Amino acid sequence: MTMKLKIDLSQGQIEVEGDNDDKVIQACNDLMKKIEDITPQIIHLPAEKPIAALPEPKNDDEENTSAKPKKKATQKKPSTATTFKMVTELFQSEDAKKIKQFYEQYDLKTHPRKVTTFVYFMEKKLNIKNISADHLYTCYKIIGQKSPKVLQQAVRDAKSQKGWLIHDDWNDLKITHTGEEAVEYDFEKKSAQAA
Repeated sequence: MTMKLKIDLSQGQIEVEGDNDDKVIQACNDLMKKIEDITPQIIHLPAEKPIAALPEPKNDDEENTSAKPKKKATQKKPSTATTFKMVTELFQSEDAKKIKQFYEQYDLKTHPRKVTTFVYFMEKKLNIKNISADHLYTCYKIIGQKSPKVLQQAVRDAKSQKGWLIHDDWNDLKITHTGEEAVEYDFEKKSAQAA
């Protein structure tokens, strides 16, 4: 017994070629019934509405008052602006000069790289504990650059996209071993000619 079965779900059709066997015909009919029952669930769409439930077409005589599609009303999100404080003990210490000298060795173009470098230096070289977003803000002031609008996002990116930082607590940022290695081996250093 040879049989060919073709199923077209988009058209809801099953074509069967082969011997006229009652068992084959019954199996195909059962299969078609099951496919009809589960198709709306598979494609996550509700079953078709009957034609009577469809809206009536507009009359040409009616005014078309909605020439442009209506825009959905957007709600403004509450402000997520955060204010940071200078860590004056860091800014006014000899460590500020060390941070700037260390930073200037590198050609860092992105904020995740910059904040990773800051955390690395403060944790590994200055032995600062409980590094906070305020410390990072202070580092941007020390190097004379504008901090990112959302400083926390730079930290989140360094953590989630690169795995360079740990920040389970915003007042206890830490460098990971991959962050250490990125600073020590991967981040581009400025050429000797540019210095």
